[in-house]
Amino acid sequence: MKPNDANQSDRRESTQTHRLDREIRNILVQIENEPVPQNLTRLAQQLQAALQRRRETMNGD
Repeated sequence: MKPNDANQSDRRESTQTHRLDREIRNILVQIENEPVPQNLTRLAQQLQAALQRRRETMNGD
């Protein structure tokens, strides 16, 4: 792999990480503002899935 390829890969991972972090923050804000308890289950599932994707990104999977 050429150095440029590695840099592009790092940038791609960084962009994906930032996107996932933003998604997680948005879900947390929705949970804070959610007045309907039934919707919390759906939001919790979305958060769990986003956190799993974030962990996979950190582990390089």
